[in-house]
Amino acid sequence: MNSKEGFTSVQGFISESGFTSVQGFTNGGGGLGEELQVNWDMSQGLTAWGSSATSSLQAVNDNGEDAVLITQTGASPASGNMSISGLEIGKNYRVRIRARRGVQGDQQRVGSFQWSNNIVTFITESTYQTVTLDVTATATSGLSFLIVAQSGGAVGDEMYVSELSIREIL
Repeated sequence: MNSKEGFTSVQGFISESGFTSVQGFTNGGGGLGEELQVNWDMSQGLTAWGSSATSSLQAVNDNGEDAVLITQTGASPASGNMSISGLEIGKNYRVRIRARRGVQGDQQRVGSFQWSNNIVTFITESTYQTVTLDVTATATSGLSFLIVAQSGGAVGDEMYVSELSIREIL
């Protein structure tokens, strides 16, 4: 199993469905429940993954880490997504995403839950960045989106994802 440390807090996350934001996020607080996301550490290849019609997915070993490579293959927007189920409406969850941009592209971002234009944060580094979000479930299932290019991207833009974890905040 990969060891993945470090958090970056992000506030003000809003989505059209699936989740709403929890304000006042801090890295402290209560413990976390069991992992809910199937294949959270990418050790199962493309299990639970899907993509837009303008992107491709590939399970890769990225410098010793299991990862999913999302590559733009057509017009923007291009994205990969993971399905999640088993959420309880009204409960708070911690979402942790670890990603890096590939060789090409400068519009990689951690996107929203279900499709929306709400951008959480850019993935600007060629080394892995960890983004942590605290959210409240408004549905029992949904999709987590990782956006390779929102608009103006080019064929060949890349994003590597080595973790997408969802756990209840106890």
